Amino acid sequence: MRRTLCFVIFASWLAAAPAISGECPFPTPALPRPNIPLKLALEVLAQDHCAGSAADPSDLAKKIGELIGNDKQSVDEPERLLVGVKSSVALLSAFAKERAASQTLSPEWMAVYHALLETENHVDHDVTTDKPDAAAEALDNAIPKTWGNLIANPGHPVDIGMAKVQLVANPSCPAAGACPEFESRIDLIRVARSMERLRLAAQSVTLRKGLVIAQRENKRWNAYRTEGQHQYFWEVLLNSEVMKQENCVRKPDANGQDKIYIGFCQVPTSQWILLHPDAAFQWVHGATKTSELKPAFIIETVGFYRWDWGGDGFAAKMNERGISLFAAYADSDSGKRWSYGPMLHIGDYNLGLTHSAGNSWGITVNLKLAGRYFDARDKYMEVLKKIP
Repeated sequence: MRRTLCFVIFASWLAAAPAISGECPFPTPALPRPNIPLKLALEVLAQDHCAGSAADPSDLAKKIGELIGNDKQSVDEPERLLVGVKSSVALLSAFAKERAASQTLSPEWMAVYHALLETENHVDHDVTTDKPDAAAEALDNAIPKTWGNLIANPGHPVDIGMAKVQLVANPSCPAAGACPEFESRIDLIRVARSMERLRLAAQSVTLRKGLVIAQRENKRWNAYRTEGQHQYFWEVLLNSEVMKQENCVRKPDANGQDKIYIGFCQVPTSQWILLHPDAAFQWVHGATKTSELKPAFIIETVGFYRWDWGGDGFAAKMNERGISLFAAYADSDSGKRWSYGPMLHIGDYNLGLTHSAGNSWGITVNLKLAGRYFDARDKYMEVLKKIP
């Protein structure tokens, strides 16, 4: 007797093993009922790779797959995806209406139909494809998360409006042949999974937008760190504090103080210049030769520098400009002296005008601008040498 019982248990386990291991026990004309308990079959079919998924062989699942496309199409063709999601909701609504007219699980199907009809009305009213990003957000809001709750809890009743729906339960079946309630519950799973699939597809447009923004912001941060004006650590501290106040979104904490940061800070479009030492060249009024462009040590005492974002993906620094007050120390023919004045920043080039004791005026340029000047002068001298 014990051996017989063990054999029966072992045989049952062998029969259920394919379904438990991942096969989807869909009914077929040749096998209207799988060779495992029907409740267990429904539990397997409710998994994310079975009923309502891209692997579902039913005409309904195939049609929805055609309408919404694959993941790459969702990213590359958001307008097509949104049209496909709208058409899919209408298709599922019509399918549920047809099922509700039958005698099998009619109350559940009627609740599903009205929930789908409400979603269809919201989609038709709120979702337009002229602005895909806004449409994707509206579509995401129009498709309730109830369908995801159904899929996540297939063995428990979930309220979807007019009635509670339970996807997985022991179906009442005739003694032999096809089981209408078993097939109807598979269709309930199929519809719930399809709606959750549509909601996630709609989110893919929003996620695509988020990815594009994240990639753009990453490029901007790289440009902020590597291009434009170098910052010393005290300037980094100052500009970081300014960024916290102007570029970071915050919300109040328990004490009512704005100390909780939300998301990432926007990349700045400006920075302060403070006590910034640098090397430069200075030409003093009265010099008679270009070789009298002397090395100078400068300190930009205070200034402001800003730029715009443009170019490919609006991630390149453009229209860089700024102004500062600076002091320059240089060794000229009249001796070592300090001079003072304003400095303009235009792109990578800095040009300053100074005045010192003795009513001496001078022009100060940064190394990049001086290098460009010397390169142009050398080329000009080479041309002159070739003239007979």
